Amino acid sequence: MEPDDKDLVRRAKEGDRYSYEVLVSRYKRKLYSVIYRMTRNHHVTDELLQETFLKLYTSIDTYDEQYPFYPWLHRIAVNTTINCLKKESRRQGERSLDEEMEERNVQPVEDRNPFDPEKSAQIKERDSRILAALQEISPTYRTALVLRVFDDLSYQEIADTLKTNIGTVMSRLNRARLQLRDLLKDYFQNGSKA
Repeated sequence: MEPDDKDLVRRAKEGDRYSYEVLVSRYKRKLYSVIYRMTRNHHVTDELLQETFLKLYTSIDTYDEQYPFYPWLHRIAVNTTINCLKKESRRQGERSLDEEMEERNVQPVEDRNPFDPEKSAQIKERDSRILAALQEISPTYRTALVLRVFDDLSYQEIADTLKTNIGTVMSRLNRARLQLRDLLKDYFQNGSKA
């Protein structure tokens, strides 16, 4: 029987490197998925995942064992990613959409139907537009939307992760949806069939 998170954390706090490695192994795929949904860049996601686990290692003593472990670790990953996205948006300057899409190596969000190439191409174009628009909205709003839509967190879980209140979460989600709608209105009004 595998030890639970709290046992592993207790041992890791005492310097047991193996317990720390088990925690990393247990959550690296899940956190990779969370971070990638926010960055849409594999290279950046790899770096942020390493940074998240480094922060776990250096701050594990601050973890309060009366609370579940994964939400605490999830918050570290999300906050690390938000900080990176904020820095990038300040430093980014002017870049073409093609450069950004190529850099992010945008992956389709739906399975493609190999028997209908036209439909598959339409879906791929739609997905690319949505992902590009998602990258254009504010990192604060994007984070709330990713946590709600992709991670399926409740408003309360998002509020806990972002250390804010539910009203702020609802406001950010509403603004994220409005920004996305505005960014995509031309695409969907111009007769997209997808």
